[in-house]
Order: sequence, then structure tokens, then C-alpha cells
Amino acid sequence: MKREKNIRERLWEEATGHCIYCGKPVSLEEMEADHIVPLCLGGDNDYENKVCSCPRCNARKAGQSLEEFLRDNMGKTKRKRFSNRINHLAEQGKMSWEKAERLDPYTEDLFDEDWNEDWDDVWDEEPNGLPSNGIRISGEIFLEFL
Repeated sequence: MKREKNIRERLWEEATGHCIYCGKPVSLEEMEADHIVPLCLGGDNDYENKVCSCPRCNARKAGQSLEEFLRDNMGKTKRKRFSNRINHLAEQGKMSWEKAERLDPYTEDLFDEDWNEDWDDVWDEEPNGLPSNGIRISGEIFLEFL
């Protein structure tokens, strides 16, 4: 008889073993179930109100709303990666679109107009083939942030 997965296991698999906020890998043992809308702000314990979080991000978010947490802890580039990660999980069918919409209050048109300029700074190629910031990102690592 196949055992039904508990909520922690489902959340961890939904986020492909990564913190939903920062995108860093997190083990099932250390992951924490964070409330999208904190209980102190009227959130519930429903599965759709929980996500896989690393201990650091969960502690930083604490009782803040998602909007406050993202605004206070993520710059434009990190917010875009967060948005891409959420949309990618929903497109893969790992996360419901309803949950993805709760998690992603930002849309591309809310980002500053100079968004592409930020990426241009990172991806300007130097003669040695590295981006101007000296960081080479492999495709496999890059996909973790989507």
C-alpha cells in the first residue's frame, strides 16, 4: 500500500526542493512551511497558503505580508527571478496557477522601465567570453532560478 505524502513533502516537491523565495536548495529535513498570508494577518493553514521555505527566508518574512517581504528583501533582479521561478513551477504543473497568482503579485509592467538595462550590465560580454561581472552561469544553474 502506497503511503500518502504529508504536507511538508508535497510542498518540498512542489518547489523542486528549493526555497520558493531565494531559490536555494533546501533539504526536506531543514525546509520550513511558510504561510503566504501569515496567520496573524488572517491567513489559514490550507495547503494553498503554504510554501517551501528555507529557515533564513522564513525567519526574515516572519509575520510580514508577501508584498512587504518582497519589497523589503528583494531588489528588482531578485524579484524578477522570484516571478520567473513561480511561473515556471506553474507552467510545469508542479504548482497550481491559483497559488502562483497568490505568490506573484508583481507583473513585468510593474518593474522599472530600465529592467533590460540591468540585465545588459550583467550580460555585456568581455573579450574572454565572461560577462562583465566575471560570473559565468551554466544553463543547469540558470534553470534553478526559473
